[in-house]
Amino acid sequence: MKKNLKLFVIIGTVLCIAIVMIAIFKYKETSLEHSQIYEFMAEYTGNSTDFTSIKKELKDNSPEYFYILGLEKLENNDITEAKNYFQRAKENPNSDSLLKVYINYYLNQCSYRENGMGEYSVIEDFFDNLSSCHLLYNDTELIWGVVSTIVDTQEGRDTAIQDLNDYIEQTKKLSKESYLIIRGNMGMLYLMNKNYSECAYTFERVIDEAEKIKDNDRKNYFKIRAYEYLADIYYNFHESERAIDVYNKAISLPISDAEKNAKAKYAAYMNRTACYIDVGDIEAAKKGIDESLEIIQHLPDDLKEGIEVFRYNNLALIEIKNHNISKALEYLEICDSLLEKDKENVFLNNDLYVELTWIELKIEQNDLQNALELAENMLKDNEEYNLSFETSIYPLMLEIYEKTGEDDLYIETYKKLNDENEKINQTIRENYVEYLKSNYRAKKAARENNQLLIAIIVAILFCIFMSAAVVILVLLSRKIKQDSHIDPLSQVYNRKYLEKDIRKVFFGRRTNTVFGILMLDVDYFKLYNDFY
Repeated sequence: MKKNLKLFVIIGTVLCIAIVMIAIFKYKETSLEHSQIYEFMAEYTGNSTDFTSIKKELKDNSPEYFYILGLEKLENNDITEAKNYFQRAKENPNSDSLLKVYINYYLNQCSYRENGMGEYSVIEDFFDNLSSCHLLYNDTELIWGVVSTIVDTQEGRDTAIQDLNDYIEQTKKLSKESYLIIRGNMGMLYLMNKNYSECAYTFERVIDEAEKIKDNDRKNYFKIRAYEYLADIYYNFHESERAIDVYNKAISLPISDAEKNAKAKYAAYMNRTACYIDVGDIEAAKKGIDESLEIIQHLPDDLKEGIEVFRYNNLALIEIKNHNISKALEYLEICDSLLEKDKENVFLNNDLYVELTWIELKIEQNDLQNALELAENMLKDNEEYNLSFETSIYPLMLEIYEKTGEDDLYIETYKKLNDENEKINQTIRENYVEYLKSNYRAKKAARENNQLLIAIIVAILFCIFMSAAVVILVLLSRKIKQDSHIDPLSQVYNRKYLEKDIRKVFFGRRTNTVFGILMLDVDYFKLYNDFY
């Protein structure tokens, strides 16, 4: 009885502790959701913010107060003071996980504004705190806002890929959509690194994982973006016909909402048109531009101007192919005007695509000197900023040298183009071999895991079998022992049991123990016994 009581006390204590811990966790969740910082950041835009009211609500010298002062200084471009206040908020022991996420985010923004590059250690702190802050688990815009500050270099992109991969592997409560967005960001970084095998594998994985999403519009959105990037790989290799097929897959997937459909597909429409121009299918290119007009009208204004740059650039390319110089010039001037308005550079490298078209126009005009100057300047920028436009610039320079009859420069440029193509082929081969190795390792690990799982299951079944056998043996032993002490006919204890019991009394008795023996004689019992 005492043992059972102790067990109940232990179980009750454990349950009480568990309930208290759950209650504390739920309280922290609720308190964070209603915290002043969380509510403030939900409305924060980063421009022309009035900090007066929030500063009055916060205690002086609290980490939240220092954080708000840091934001205010950052908005005023006082980076040094902003970093100072953010650092003081970070070092305060009363900072909660949510506040630490925001502090590290804006500390990293300070480094980016100062040096044009985020800070690896701050980004690491950001992810450490994010993994324990449930309210921001799925804030993919915040996550990309951090890693995008280090993607200008190969080392930075490698670090960003590793950080993102670690995050999705370690964060158990990540939603399926957040998982796919982060996977897609990783695929884009692989593409920037020219790691084409990993890029293709990542986006094929996104397509497979997207099938698990029940909402058809969201499912198709992720598949469209994945197909677009897969087509971009072919486009980068100038395999335009294969790229067109994959772009068509993306465009064919329906999304019911017109604006969301336009946002998902605009790039696929634009790049498909460029591919049609590359293969010389001008009619299909014109049709593609007309189709893109239908979706452009549904885009928000900040995207429309960027898309218009691509559209007019494609129109200029078509007119160049048709030898209509004046019309091509008109479209390119519209592109320059739109680029001048696009101060935020909504679309990465759209100015470079326009620059390439200007070179083509100059060649068509037979203004070879200016065409060459543009190409050489673009090549210098390409080398300085690692823009990966070599395979687009060199063919235009070859065309110029062919027309000018500069054979030596033609041969030299041809060798450079050949070297670049060989580098790409070598990269593809290395990526493919590495992919096969990693795929083999993954399959081997899966096999080993399966073998381990089978071994564990066998061990569990063996333990269950042995436990059952022991129980059966114990029960049989008790049964045999019981049968040896009971008369089978009368089902009462026999003489063997009497002797055993008397032995216990005599040899195991305690002082002052009282016991008695009662003897009964049944008349004519022998006749009863003989009969039965």
